[in-house]
Amino acid sequence: MWWSVSLRQFTAGLLLTMLLATSLSGCGYRLRGSVVLPDAIKYTYIDSIDRYGAFEIQLADTLRANGATVADERDDQVSLFSIASVEFKQRELSADVQKSTKELELRFVVNFSVSDNLGTKLLASQSVTILRVLTIDEAAVFASAAEVRIMEEEMRREAVQQILRRLHARRRG
Repeated sequence: MWWSVSLRQFTAGLLLTMLLATSLSGCGYRLRGSVVLPDAIKYTYIDSIDRYGAFEIQLADTLRANGATVADERDDQVSLFSIASVEFKQRELSADVQKSTKELELRFVVNFSVSDNLGTKLLASQSVTILRVLTIDEAAVFASAAEVRIMEEEMRREAVQQILRRLHARRRG
């Protein structure tokens, strides 16, 4: 009865997995990226110069994924995510003798504030800054340009996550 032994092992493993999952969820463990938002921003509007910019779209998608409704128009029932500026810059850090770039500093900065529907500031005007250093392979210039675009996307996601973590900390505090 070799199959009954493996069936018992499978059942024991399944029970152990379920017990572990239950204990983790009971202690407040959440997957990274999943944030409990304050009730005051469950219905929000994103105000920005470029409402359809890559950062604003990422922010709206992430808010929706965390249970918020993002309004298409501003009214007195919605909270306000005010995005003052979004900036992505590259700066040369080092170059070789032939003046070809060897390292780039990538900087992504978002200036923002968040207020509830009554105008009370939940997060006063502040900024999130993400820095990365990229080493350039001069033999693969096109690959380096693609890598810059990929890093910009990652930095944008990181900035959104930092903003949501600040809101979550404000909710708890």
